[in-house]
Amino acid sequence: MECKRWESKGINVKYEIRDNRKGYKAGALREGMKRSYVKHCDYVAIFDADFQPESDFLCRTIPFLLHNPQVSLVQARWKFVNSDECLMTRMQEMSLDYHFTVEQEVGSSTCAFFGFNGTAGVWRISALNEAGGWKDRTTVEDMDLAVRASLKGWKFVYISSVKVKNELPSTFKAYRYQQHRWSCGPANLFRKMVMEIIRNKKVSLWKKVHVIYSFFIVRKIVAHIVTFTFYCIVLPATVLVPEVTVPKWGSVYIPSIITILNAVGTPRSLHLLIFWILFENVMSLHRSKAAFIGLLEAGRVNEWIVTEKLGDALKAGKAANKAHKKPRRGFRERLHLLELGVGAYLFICGCYDLAFGKNHYFFYLYAQSIAFFITGFGYVALLGTFFAYLAVLGSVLPGKVVPGAVLQDGTRLHYRCNGLLSLLLLVGILGLVSWMNFIDPTIIAERGLELLSATFIFSILVALVLYAVGIRTRSQSSSLKPHVSGNYVHDWWFGIQLNPQFMGIDLKFFFVRAGMMGWLLLNLSVLARSILGTDFNRSMILYQLFCTLYIMDYFIYEEYMTSTWDIIAERLGFMLVFGDLVWIPFTFSIQGWWLLKNKVELTTAAVVANCLVFLLGYVVFRGANKQKHMFKRNPKAPIWGQPPKVIGGKLLASGYWGIARHCNYLGDLLLALSFSLPCGISSPVPYFYPIYLLILLIWRERRDEARCAEKYREVWSEYRKLVPWRILPYIY
Repeated sequence: MECKRWESKGINVKYEIRDNRKGYKAGALREGMKRSYVKHCDYVAIFDADFQPESDFLCRTIPFLLHNPQVSLVQARWKFVNSDECLMTRMQEMSLDYHFTVEQEVGSSTCAFFGFNGTAGVWRISALNEAGGWKDRTTVEDMDLAVRASLKGWKFVYISSVKVKNELPSTFKAYRYQQHRWSCGPANLFRKMVMEIIRNKKVSLWKKVHVIYSFFIVRKIVAHIVTFTFYCIVLPATVLVPEVTVPKWGSVYIPSIITILNAVGTPRSLHLLIFWILFENVMSLHRSKAAFIGLLEAGRVNEWIVTEKLGDALKAGKAANKAHKKPRRGFRERLHLLELGVGAYLFICGCYDLAFGKNHYFFYLYAQSIAFFITGFGYVALLGTFFAYLAVLGSVLPGKVVPGAVLQDGTRLHYRCNGLLSLLLLVGILGLVSWMNFIDPTIIAERGLELLSATFIFSILVALVLYAVGIRTRSQSSSLKPHVSGNYVHDWWFGIQLNPQFMGIDLKFFFVRAGMMGWLLLNLSVLARSILGTDFNRSMILYQLFCTLYIMDYFIYEEYMTSTWDIIAERLGFMLVFGDLVWIPFTFSIQGWWLLKNKVELTTAAVVANCLVFLLGYVVFRGANKQKHMFKRNPKAPIWGQPPKVIGGKLLASGYWGIARHCNYLGDLLLALSFSLPCGISSPVPYFYPIYLLILLIWRERRDEARCAEKYREVWSEYRKLVPWRILPYIY
């Protein structure tokens, strides 16, 4: 349409496309140069589709070619219109600004050679033809042409004052593909042209050295490999092999100076320097791999995937059609095992340095490993945001400060119980941003497997950090005193410290809160998907209602959690971390996932019966736990309007605790059953949670029985005679 508009005004303009993709960009340019009207032209300006030159672009570039017959190329600078779109585009801007400010400027002023950027440039057609035209032997046809033209004696000019607007790739997938092409292509071109450069007789020895050593070997190959090898392999390895040391000038001072110099091109982003370093180290892995593929001409050497750029076009599309959704990607496409493997290596080195090292490299190693995990698996960022929200809001929001149980050394921890307020605020924020179409409320339901995998990996890593910190600590307080058995697996699984903390946050209490909130968020996402689909019915309503009431009740009575066995007696290791962050949200929500795939119609009688099971379970569960909590706070508080019956001054034998020794387990089992009954009885899958809970609680009850018998001795025997039933009266 634009071309037709100008053509109607008498401008000689043509819009042409070809019917194949042979040779990709080089093939398209070569095909375009065959047009008959090209013979009447002296110069050709080249722009990628997303570039927007100013109206005076040709007036400011063509004179350099007119008045300098030895100049074959005039290259303009890129100006990024979407650099503020996200953190990744800001960091891309930093790298490319350095490229134009330093590399292109220096190459132009010293040796009159630099790589053509493939766009925003004007070529002298005679020079282009003399150099052999466009070739598709590599994925960097622009650099290929520039090197061949340079070997013919032609010179290039870079004009920093002429800027052409364009877009940066705003998705990590697109950026990875772009960087693969930009790193693999030059290495492959070097392999194909190194001997041609050496044998060339038209250029000086200095220019040959510059092109081979500085341009290709240092900047296009060695820089990526050295960055990755030193910062992600060698430096972390010195933690494991303390006999090998890297002097401070090599590990800190020189890299810091180089990094600061790299940032001079974008002074407004100087505060993002740390993030840029971590990001560039991650990308050095990808670039190194691509460079080796290019040098060895391996499988993906000629892979050409057009860089996807969303930019303003997508924003306009969203405004016109709010139902717009980005295309879904499969699980394997979002999972990058190489990045995850390097991240795990750095994380393990960080744990080892924290436990046994003296260089304090663990600060860098942990930060760098997180960067690899984020790029290797995107949901790490989602989890990090969620945990950061809980940590900050849990520390600043008002809430009742509750003293915990008295520990062996006479001390007690204090807990700020503001989980309900944190949860309501979080749900409100998510509801608002969902209503404004900033996020898709069904995203968790659609990406459950990915989120499960990321959370599982996170649990393993947290347990490793807890183990490393526990070994290193010298505290003798009951909360932090290490309990080391000597069995590494046992200590990692069950934990070393009773109540480890991070920045004043009790991690055990924090992880339980995160797991319960995560369960509700998973359910709400499943509910949103059910409403938007055809799966919304009585069964889904009942399940969602019961779970929501149970979770809300937990946070209303959050202070009661401070007197549970997990908080007062269990050490924090992988068992509890995994149970809180993975097991609670993902297994407790199985019924909701199942109802999305299976439609169950309940009769009115079934609905009423299900509600009665839930109410009975809730009354027993909440009543028993409330009586236990109140008894621990005030042993003389009345139970059901009567003075409590106490055995040996320690054991409560009134109320629910006079009916069964673990009556609260009965309430828990009834609640779990009520979550599954809306699914009907056609499949055992929705009943996984109550079956698992039955096995767990019987095992836990047997374990508690053995501990109490050893602790209370004769008092426990008397209590057993008075209260003979374990969980269910007259049955067990």
